[in-house]
Amino acid sequence: MTDAAPHILLICTVGGSADPILFSLNEHKPERVIFIASGDTKPQLTDGHFCLPASRDKPPRPTTFSPANASVIVVEPQEFPSCLKVIRSHTPMVEGWLSHGVGYKIVADITGGTKVMSAALALAARNWKCDIAYVAGKDRGPNNTGTVESGSEFVVPHTNPWAELGYETIDQFKLFFNKCNFGAAKTIAEEHRNNIADSPLKTQLAAMAQLAEAYECWEGFDHLKAEETLRRTRARQTDSLIAAIGAEIKWQTIDENLKCLQNIKSPTASLEIIADLIANAERRAKEARYDDAVARLYRATEAIAQYRLMATHSINAGEVAAEQLPEILTTKWAGRFNGQPGIKLGLQDDYELLRGLGDPLGVRFFAISPDPQKSWLNARNNSILAHGFHPVRETTYKTIKDNVDELYRKLVEITDGKLIKPEFPTL
Repeated sequence: MTDAAPHILLICTVGGSADPILFSLNEHKPERVIFIASGDTKPQLTDGHFCLPASRDKPPRPTTFSPANASVIVVEPQEFPSCLKVIRSHTPMVEGWLSHGVGYKIVADITGGTKVMSAALALAARNWKCDIAYVAGKDRGPNNTGTVESGSEFVVPHTNPWAELGYETIDQFKLFFNKCNFGAAKTIAEEHRNNIADSPLKTQLAAMAQLAEAYECWEGFDHLKAEETLRRTRARQTDSLIAAIGAEIKWQTIDENLKCLQNIKSPTASLEIIADLIANAERRAKEARYDDAVARLYRATEAIAQYRLMATHSINAGEVAAEQLPEILTTKWAGRFNGQPGIKLGLQDDYELLRGLGDPLGVRFFAISPDPQKSWLNARNNSILAHGFHPVRETTYKTIKDNVDELYRKLVEITDGKLIKPEFPTL
């Protein structure tokens, strides 16, 4: 905020008494006002200025506001849904005011009108960057239970509790995090963090953003950064995350994820990275992003063969020497070397080499797909994300997924490994 007086838009509910409204106008000195009133308490224009309702034998009370800098919203004072809907419809006006810059401020005064009107304004303001105000009184008549006596008013200011407590943000964060939309979850936490003063909530929102960033990096296959960020979050932000989200965070799952990331970040094929590709494909399929899912399954299929070639036969599929080929392929692939010491194999070649070596994984692959021209992998090649222009359908995804799962299970079986499936935590 600059040193200059802020430019205030006051939004206030209007009841049967003008006194609290006039007090609020005098206290906040707004440049513009929106009156929320019922048909009975609607401010009336007199001599070009609004007059507030008469009360306690007092005549209507004039304000300094004309239609040029004030407006009236008429609501049904006892109809909560209708009242809220009408107030919410004016959100663009609020956003337009705030868009002018740092010095522009919103104050929502919930003093006047029915309880329904006050509750509706407070609820509508949950997504506004604003302060909430209430005009109380030091003297409320006999036994301090009646109407505020004129002249005893004072404003009780509050920051917006929705922003101060962060409930809305935390609920939205959980929703996006659990749908594996980690980028959106991080953005929500960061935007709220940037809009509030230093406080425990600011620290908690930073921890939430860091947690989402770790899994966002993981989804983008930046396993090294994911591991570093998640480890830092686990070590330093545990208390802040518990305070924000609750004790239901599955720390055991996060610890298992850290162990998994230690193996995945290796730059070579491994059982862990194969499982990660398959799990990533499953998450994309849940979003109905079947082209993305199949692209990951295709890479997993290739990685299965590459891992088997290296782990069992010490063959790097990216540079295969002639002397590493079985006799059946030596002649068939002889022309591919062109004087080079090694050749790079494609996916089908990987499995053909495994079959030529008598490896059961190669045998299983061609049992699933005996005719390369009619391979189940052709759907990936025809995908718009590969070489064609056709979207992948759910049925195609499921067929490819079943075949990749079979190859993965076979790999685990013949390497005496164990099935791995990284699971992300839910909040």
